[in-house]
Amino acid sequence: MALLLAEPFSQVIAHPRFGALVSDPQEESAWVVTLPDELRDALADAPSWQLAGLAVPWSGAKEFHGYGDPAHLTAFLEQLAALARRARSNRHSLYSAIFL
Repeated sequence: MALLLAEPFSQVIAHPRFGALVSDPQEESAWVVTLPDELRDALADAPSWQLAGLAVPWSGAKEFHGYGDPAHLTAFLEQLAALARRARSNRHSLYSAIFL
C-alpha cells in the first residue's frame, strides 16, 4: 500500500481505516480488517504497467523470504484492482481476511 500511494509506511498504518478489525477477535482461524478507501481508489485507477512496476519492489519484501515472484504478484494486483473498481462503482469498501 505504501508503494502504491507513495506514502511512508508509518503514515499508511496511521490511517483510521487501515487494519481496523471488523470480525470477532476471538475467531482463531481468520480476522477481517478494513482497508482505506484511498487504497481502493488508487488500485482502481492504477494502470497495468504501474501494478507490474509495483510488483518488483514488493516481491523483495521480507515476508516473501526472497521467494516473491513479480509475475504472480502482478496477477494478484490486477485481480485486486478489478475488485477495487467493482467496489468503488458500487460504493463499497475493501476488506482483507487475515488467516492465522
